[in-house]
Amino acid sequence: MRGSEKQIKWAEDIKVNVLAIISDAIAFCESSNTSNEQKERFIGQMNTLKYNVENVEYAGDLIEVFKDTKHSGDCKQDISDLRSALRWDVNKIFSRGIK
Repeated sequence: MRGSEKQIKWAEDIKVNVLAIISDAIAFCESSNTSNEQKERFIGQMNTLKYNVENVEYAGDLIEVFKDTKHSGDCKQDISDLRSALRWDVNKIFSRGIK
């Protein structure tokens, strides 16, 4: 990851939070009563996001999108916060677009 030492540290902390939310969101979805088609679509989106977060090139990109996203443990609230963060045009920010 590229950036200043401070940016990289901040981005790594953000990455831990976002990946925990994604993991919780996938587990929540798998145990929900939604259709298999909806589950597959949601889990696919979360896995694409996970890949992008794990492989982001610039610390500043991760900070810009997810700086206010915290893992609280309240899955529904965390997913809502994640969706709010994703209102950014992440396809322009991350090198690989989210499908």
